[in-house]
Amino acid sequence: MPDSRVKGWVEVAVAAALGAVLSLIKVYTLPQGGSVTVTTLPVLFLALWRGPKAGATAGLVLGLLKLALGPIIVHPVQVLLDYPVPYALLCVAGLFPRYPAMGVLVGSLCRGASHALSGVIFFASYAPPGVSVWKYSVVYNASHVLPEALICIVLIPILLRRVAGAGAGDRESYEEGYREKVEDDREETYEEKKYKHEEKHEKGRESHEENYREGREDYTKETDEEKAYRILGVPPTATNDQIKRTYRTLASVWHPDVKTVEDDSRMKEINWAYEFLKDKRQFQ
Repeated sequence: MPDSRVKGWVEVAVAAALGAVLSLIKVYTLPQGGSVTVTTLPVLFLALWRGPKAGATAGLVLGLLKLALGPIIVHPVQVLLDYPVPYALLCVAGLFPRYPAMGVLVGSLCRGASHALSGVIFFASYAPPGVSVWKYSVVYNASHVLPEALICIVLIPILLRRVAGAGAGDRESYEEGYREKVEDDREETYEEKKYKHEEKHEKGRESHEENYREGREDYTKETDEEKAYRILGVPPTATNDQIKRTYRTLASVWHPDVKTVEDDSRMKEINWAYEFLKDKRQFQ
Protein backbone atom coordinates (compact mmCIF):
# COMPACT_ATOMS: atom_id res chain seq x y z
CA MET A 1 0.00 0.00 0.00
CA PRO A 2 2.71 2.60 0.83
CA ASP A 3 4.48 1.82 -2.50
CA SER A 4 1.29 2.41 -4.50
CA ARG A 5 0.70 5.72 -2.73
CA VAL A 6 4.22 6.88 -3.49
CA LYS A 7 3.78 5.83 -7.10
CA GLY A 8 0.50 7.77 -7.28
CA TRP A 9 2.06 10.95 -5.91
CA VAL A 10 4.99 10.63 -8.32
CA GLU A 11 2.58 10.32 -11.25
CA VAL A 12 0.69 13.43 -10.07
CA ALA A 13 3.93 15.41 -9.70
CA VAL A 14 5.21 14.35 -13.12
CA ALA A 15 1.91 15.20 -14.83
CA ALA A 16 1.75 18.64 -13.21
CA ALA A 17 5.39 19.44 -13.93
CA LEU A 18 5.11 18.24 -17.53
CA GLY A 19 1.98 20.35 -18.02
CA ALA A 20 3.80 23.42 -16.70
CA VAL A 21 6.67 22.83 -19.13
CA LEU A 22 4.31 22.29 -22.07
CA SER A 23 2.53 25.56 -21.22
CA LEU A 24 5.70 27.37 -22.30
CA ILE A 25 5.38 25.92 -25.83
CA LYS A 26 2.65 28.04 -27.41
CA VAL A 27 1.03 27.79 -30.82
CA TYR A 28 -0.46 31.27 -30.42
CA THR A 29 -1.38 33.64 -27.56
CA LEU A 30 -4.55 35.70 -27.18
CA PRO A 31 -4.28 39.43 -26.34
CA GLN A 32 -6.14 39.29 -23.01
CA GLY A 33 -4.57 36.07 -21.81
CA GLY A 34 -4.95 32.46 -22.80
CA SER A 35 -2.99 30.53 -25.42
CA VAL A 36 -3.16 27.37 -27.47
CA THR A 37 -0.77 24.76 -26.05
CA VAL A 38 -0.92 21.13 -24.92
CA THR A 39 -0.74 22.10 -21.25
CA THR A 40 -3.72 19.97 -20.31
CA LEU A 41 -2.50 16.82 -22.07
CA PRO A 42 -0.72 15.21 -19.04
CA VAL A 43 -3.58 15.96 -16.64
CA LEU A 44 -6.26 14.64 -19.00
CA PHE A 45 -4.19 11.54 -19.64
CA LEU A 46 -3.71 10.89 -15.91
CA ALA A 47 -7.43 11.39 -15.22
CA LEU A 48 -8.33 8.82 -17.89
CA TRP A 49 -5.58 6.38 -16.81
CA ARG A 50 -5.78 6.64 -13.00
CA GLY A 51 -9.18 8.20 -12.36
CA PRO A 52 -10.74 11.56 -11.42
CA LYS A 53 -9.02 11.82 -8.03
CA ALA A 54 -5.52 11.67 -9.52
CA GLY A 55 -6.58 14.02 -12.30
CA ALA A 56 -8.02 16.58 -9.87
CA THR A 57 -4.87 16.55 -7.74
CA ALA A 58 -2.57 16.94 -10.74
CA GLY A 59 -4.80 19.68 -12.19
CA LEU A 60 -4.79 21.59 -8.92
CA VAL A 61 -1.00 21.47 -8.74
CA LEU A 62 -0.70 22.47 -12.41
CA GLY A 63 -2.97 25.47 -11.83
CA LEU A 64 -0.80 26.63 -8.93
CA LEU A 65 2.35 26.20 -11.05
CA LYS A 66 0.87 28.30 -13.85
CA LEU A 67 -0.08 30.92 -11.28
CA ALA A 68 3.53 31.03 -10.15
CA LEU A 69 4.99 31.13 -13.69
CA GLY A 70 3.02 33.99 -15.26
CA PRO A 71 -0.11 35.14 -13.52
CA ILE A 72 -2.75 37.68 -14.49
CA ILE A 73 -4.23 38.78 -11.18
CA VAL A 74 -7.26 41.05 -10.81
CA HIS A 75 -9.06 39.62 -7.81
CA PRO A 76 -8.64 36.57 -5.49
CA VAL A 77 -11.79 34.96 -6.89
CA GLN A 78 -10.53 35.55 -10.43
CA VAL A 79 -7.29 33.79 -9.49
CA LEU A 80 -9.27 30.73 -8.38
CA LEU A 81 -11.46 30.71 -11.51
CA ASP A 82 -8.51 31.07 -13.90
CA TYR A 83 -5.86 28.83 -12.29
CA PRO A 84 -6.54 26.01 -9.75
CA VAL A 85 -10.26 25.49 -10.43
CA PRO A 86 -10.29 25.09 -14.25
CA TYR A 87 -7.33 22.72 -14.32
CA ALA A 88 -8.72 20.67 -11.43
CA LEU A 89 -12.00 20.37 -13.39
CA LEU A 90 -10.11 18.46 -16.08
CA CYS A 91 -10.53 15.47 -13.76
CA VAL A 92 -14.08 15.07 -15.14
CA ALA A 93 -12.44 13.27 -18.07
CA GLY A 94 -11.74 10.40 -15.69
CA LEU A 95 -15.48 9.67 -15.54
CA PHE A 96 -15.29 8.40 -19.15
CA PRO A 97 -12.40 5.90 -19.14
CA ARG A 98 -13.97 3.84 -21.94
CA TYR A 99 -14.58 6.91 -24.12
CA PRO A 100 -11.40 9.02 -23.93
CA ALA A 101 -12.41 11.45 -26.69
CA MET A 102 -15.65 12.26 -24.87
CA GLY A 103 -13.77 12.51 -21.58
CA VAL A 104 -11.28 15.00 -23.05
CA LEU A 105 -14.06 17.08 -24.56
CA VAL A 106 -16.19 17.19 -21.39
CA GLY A 107 -13.18 17.92 -19.17
CA SER A 108 -12.05 20.71 -21.49
CA LEU A 109 -15.55 22.21 -21.59
CA CYS A 110 -15.61 22.27 -17.78
CA ARG A 111 -12.27 24.06 -17.79
CA GLY A 112 -13.57 26.54 -20.39
CA ALA A 113 -16.70 27.21 -18.31
CA SER A 114 -14.55 28.31 -15.36
CA HIS A 115 -12.51 30.64 -17.60
CA ALA A 116 -15.68 32.01 -19.17
CA LEU A 117 -17.22 32.76 -15.78
CA SER A 118 -14.07 34.60 -14.78
CA GLY A 119 -14.28 36.63 -18.00
CA VAL A 120 -17.91 37.60 -17.39
CA ILE A 121 -17.24 38.77 -13.85
CA PHE A 122 -13.82 40.38 -14.09
CA PHE A 123 -13.11 41.14 -17.76
CA ALA A 124 -16.46 42.44 -19.02
CA SER A 125 -14.86 45.77 -19.99
CA TYR A 126 -12.99 44.01 -22.82
CA ALA A 127 -16.22 43.09 -24.61
CA PRO A 128 -16.80 45.18 -27.79
CA PRO A 129 -19.71 47.62 -27.68
CA GLY A 130 -23.04 45.99 -28.39
CA VAL A 131 -21.72 42.45 -27.79
CA SER A 132 -23.08 40.40 -24.91
CA VAL A 133 -20.53 39.88 -22.16
CA TRP A 134 -21.45 36.19 -21.95
CA LYS A 135 -21.11 35.72 -25.72
CA TYR A 136 -17.78 37.52 -25.77
CA SER A 137 -16.35 35.54 -22.84
CA VAL A 138 -17.53 32.16 -24.14
CA VAL A 139 -16.23 32.76 -27.69
CA TYR A 140 -12.95 34.22 -26.44
CA ASN A 141 -12.18 31.27 -24.16
CA ALA A 142 -13.45 28.69 -26.65
CA SER A 143 -10.92 30.04 -29.17
CA HIS A 144 -8.05 28.58 -27.12
CA VAL A 145 -9.73 25.81 -25.10
CA LEU A 146 -11.32 23.95 -28.03
CA PRO A 147 -8.20 23.79 -30.26
CA GLU A 148 -6.24 22.40 -27.31
CA ALA A 149 -9.02 19.87 -26.68
CA LEU A 150 -8.91 18.73 -30.33
CA ILE A 151 -5.15 18.19 -30.14
CA CYS A 152 -5.60 16.12 -26.95
CA ILE A 153 -8.43 14.11 -28.51
CA VAL A 154 -5.99 13.02 -31.23
CA LEU A 155 -2.98 12.33 -28.99
CA ILE A 156 -4.43 10.83 -25.80
CA PRO A 157 -5.99 7.67 -27.31
CA ILE A 158 -2.61 6.91 -28.91
CA LEU A 159 -0.83 7.34 -25.58
CA LEU A 160 -3.39 5.21 -23.78
CA ARG A 161 -2.94 2.37 -26.26
CA ARG A 162 0.84 2.53 -25.91
CA VAL A 163 0.70 2.47 -22.13
CA ALA A 164 -1.89 -0.33 -22.10
CA GLY A 165 0.30 -2.37 -24.47
CA ALA A 166 3.35 -1.88 -22.26
CA GLY A 167 1.34 -2.88 -19.21
CA ALA A 168 0.14 -6.05 -20.93
CA GLY A 169 3.74 -6.95 -21.79
CA ASP A 170 4.82 -6.49 -18.19
CA ARG A 171 1.88 -8.59 -17.01
CA GLU A 172 2.75 -11.43 -19.41
CA SER A 173 6.38 -11.33 -18.26
CA TYR A 174 5.29 -11.43 -14.63
CA GLU A 175 2.91 -14.35 -15.23
CA GLU A 176 5.61 -16.31 -17.07
CA GLY A 177 8.07 -15.78 -14.22
CA TYR A 178 5.42 -16.78 -11.71
CA ARG A 179 4.66 -20.02 -13.57
CA GLU A 180 8.36 -20.89 -13.66
CA LYS A 181 8.67 -20.26 -9.94
CA VAL A 182 5.62 -22.44 -9.20
CA GLU A 183 7.12 -25.29 -11.25
CA ASP A 184 10.46 -25.00 -9.40
CA ASP A 185 8.69 -24.98 -6.05
CA ARG A 186 6.65 -28.01 -7.05
CA GLU A 187 9.81 -30.00 -7.86
CA GLU A 188 11.47 -28.99 -4.58
CA THR A 189 8.36 -29.84 -2.60
CA TYR A 190 8.23 -33.32 -4.14
CA GLU A 191 11.82 -33.96 -3.06
CA GLU A 192 11.40 -32.63 0.46
CA LYS A 193 7.79 -33.48 1.20
CA LYS A 194 8.47 -36.52 3.40
CA TYR A 195 11.18 -34.75 5.40
CA LYS A 196 9.01 -31.68 6.04
CA HIS A 197 6.09 -33.87 7.14
CA GLU A 198 8.26 -35.77 9.62
CA GLU A 199 9.78 -32.54 10.92
CA LYS A 200 6.32 -31.04 11.45
CA HIS A 201 5.14 -34.20 13.24
CA GLU A 202 8.19 -34.16 15.54
CA LYS A 203 7.64 -30.51 16.46
CA GLY A 204 3.99 -31.23 17.26
CA ARG A 205 4.95 -34.16 19.52
CA GLU A 206 7.55 -32.07 21.37
CA SER A 207 5.02 -29.27 21.85
CA HIS A 208 2.45 -31.75 23.24
CA GLU A 209 4.97 -33.22 25.69
CA GLU A 210 6.01 -29.77 26.85
CA ASN A 211 2.40 -28.75 27.46
CA TYR A 212 1.81 -32.02 29.37
CA ARG A 213 4.84 -31.38 31.61
CA GLU A 214 3.68 -27.84 32.31
CA GLY A 215 0.22 -29.16 33.17
CA ARG A 216 1.68 -31.70 35.58
CA GLU A 217 3.77 -29.00 37.22
CA ASP A 218 0.70 -26.80 37.65
CA TYR A 219 -1.18 -29.77 39.14
CA THR A 220 1.56 -30.42 41.73
CA LYS A 221 1.42 -26.76 42.74
CA GLU A 222 -2.33 -27.02 43.41
CA THR A 223 -3.46 -25.91 46.88
CA ASP A 224 -5.75 -28.00 49.08
CA GLU A 225 -8.60 -25.61 48.53
CA GLU A 226 -8.19 -25.74 44.73
CA LYS A 227 -7.97 -29.52 44.92
CA ALA A 228 -11.20 -29.71 46.96
CA TYR A 229 -13.09 -27.61 44.43
CA ARG A 230 -11.69 -29.74 41.61
CA ILE A 231 -12.70 -33.04 43.22
CA LEU A 232 -16.25 -31.85 43.80
CA GLY A 233 -16.37 -30.24 40.36
CA VAL A 234 -17.65 -26.87 41.59
CA PRO A 235 -16.18 -23.40 41.07
CA PRO A 236 -14.83 -21.33 43.98
CA THR A 237 -17.87 -19.07 43.54
CA ALA A 238 -20.30 -21.89 44.36
CA THR A 239 -22.64 -21.30 47.30
CA ASN A 240 -22.75 -23.52 50.36
CA ASP A 241 -26.05 -25.03 49.21
CA GLN A 242 -24.57 -25.83 45.82
CA ILE A 243 -21.64 -27.61 47.48
CA LYS A 244 -24.03 -29.64 49.66
CA ARG A 245 -26.18 -30.67 46.69
CA THR A 246 -23.11 -31.61 44.67
CA TYR A 247 -21.73 -33.67 47.54
CA ARG A 248 -25.01 -35.58 47.93
CA THR A 249 -25.14 -36.26 44.22
CA LEU A 250 -21.57 -37.58 44.16
CA ALA A 251 -22.18 -39.68 47.27
CA SER A 252 -25.20 -41.27 45.68
CA VAL A 253 -22.98 -42.38 42.84
CA TRP A 254 -19.67 -43.25 44.54
CA HIS A 255 -20.69 -44.50 48.00
CA PRO A 256 -19.50 -48.10 48.63
CA ASP A 257 -23.06 -49.13 49.42
CA VAL A 258 -23.96 -48.22 45.87
CA LYS A 259 -20.74 -49.00 44.01
CA THR A 260 -18.21 -51.79 44.42
CA VAL A 261 -15.44 -51.65 47.01
CA GLU A 262 -12.95 -50.69 44.29
CA ASP A 263 -14.50 -47.21 44.26
CA ASP A 264 -13.82 -46.59 47.97
CA SER A 265 -10.80 -44.37 47.24
CA ARG A 266 -12.89 -42.05 45.13
CA MET A 267 -15.48 -41.68 47.92
CA LYS A 268 -12.70 -40.90 50.39
CA GLU A 269 -11.55 -38.05 48.16
CA ILE A 270 -15.12 -36.72 47.92
CA ASN A 271 -15.57 -36.89 51.72
CA TRP A 272 -12.24 -35.17 52.28
CA ALA A 273 -13.06 -32.38 49.83
CA TYR A 274 -16.48 -31.81 51.35
CA GLU A 275 -15.21 -31.77 54.94
CA PHE A 276 -12.36 -29.46 53.96
CA LEU A 277 -14.68 -26.91 52.36
CA LYS A 278 -17.20 -27.31 55.17
CA ASP A 279 -14.54 -26.41 57.73
CA LYS A 280 -13.14 -23.72 55.51
CA ARG A 281 -16.51 -22.07 54.97
CA GLN A 282 -17.89 -23.04 58.39
CA PHE A 283 -21.28 -24.24 57.30
CA GLN A 284 -23.44 -27.12 58.60
